Amino acid sequence: MFDGQLTTIREDSKSLLILVIWEIWRERNNRVFRRISRSMQQILSNIQDEAGTWAYAGNKSLQLLLAARTQDNVFGQQVTRSTVAAIPSM
Repeated sequence: MFDGQLTTIREDSKSLLILVIWEIWRERNNRVFRRISRSMQQILSNIQDEAGTWAYAGNKSLQLLLAARTQDNVFGQQVTRSTVAAIPSM
């Protein structure tokens, strides 16, 4: 059972890692090509906003991470692994 939980944590973390890397890459491009830079707080805020967008678009891993982090809901109801599993895949 522990191995299954660890695998789920790894899978959940992959989406977040991809999102963070993507935002760092975008910031790098903005600084190099546009000479525009944002503060660390702005970058972190954008990552949170994007994570919410990805979750709303159907990324189940980020739905779970956001729900666990905020102890709130994503779609107007408490989100658990069972409710996310019930969401049809696209």
